[in-house]
Amino acid sequence: MLDSADSNITLSNGSTVSVKGTKVEQPPNQPNAGGLNTTHAPGGISLTTPLQPGQTLYYEIKFGVQANGGFRYNATLELQLSNGASADPSQDNFSGARLDPANRTGSSGEDLASRNLNWSLPLVSLPGRAGLDLGLSLAYNSLVWTKSGSAIRFDADNGFPGPGFRLGFPVIERRYYDSLMATNAFLMITPSGRRVQLRQIGTSNVYETGDSSFMQLTDNGSTLVVRPIDGSQLTYSLIGPIPSLVMLLISTSSTHKVQM
Repeated sequence: MLDSADSNITLSNGSTVSVKGTKVEQPPNQPNAGGLNTTHAPGGISLTTPLQPGQTLYYEIKFGVQANGGFRYNATLELQLSNGASADPSQDNFSGARLDPANRTGSSGEDLASRNLNWSLPLVSLPGRAGLDLGLSLAYNSLVWTKSGSAIRFDADNGFPGPGFRLGFPVIERRYYDSLMATNAFLMITPSGRRVQLRQIGTSNVYETGDSSFMQLTDNGSTLVVRPIDGSQLTYSLIGPIPSLVMLLISTSSTHKVQM
């Protein structure tokens, strides 16, 4: 592969488009152009100047052919999604869209509104102290695509052990701003796959649900404490570098701890 320069080309319909040239990346030093495992990049596109949502890029790949014959070319596209270049129109990891009844998951059986099918299988049930029993189940929701306007996201819930699956305990995602309600919020994903929003109360560090679950969350910075109506207390801590997955249960109000 060779370096190429920016140019303009005329398409078959008569229109003209601008084409970005590409440059063979170094190291390694490749004075005679690149061959096997060569990487190249279009000029003007970088992490600081990324493609914008909906933007189209035409670029040229230039080959230096040294002999006649048949050739096979295999290319792997490398990209990095950033907040500015995300396909998410609300920039909240589709959190608001996932609360829409049309994207609802977690309801038992078939959901006629979202056309989701929920299935679950109990795996472990162990008695605990003070009524804090340990129940572990595997749940699956067939609706793994979340639609928001003209945008769509696959596995926005970061299912485990695979897309659409939930195993064990509730997960809380990073705080986001709900533009519809004009407040900060957290999104909890329950073991069944149901999504529950906890909204900030005024400017305090307390968040509460707006549905009949009546849960309360306290944001202590490095940890989150969730208090369901059954009197238990769940403590969450940041685990893992995944931007959208975020706070996992590390303990209950008893001395028993669960590390995931």
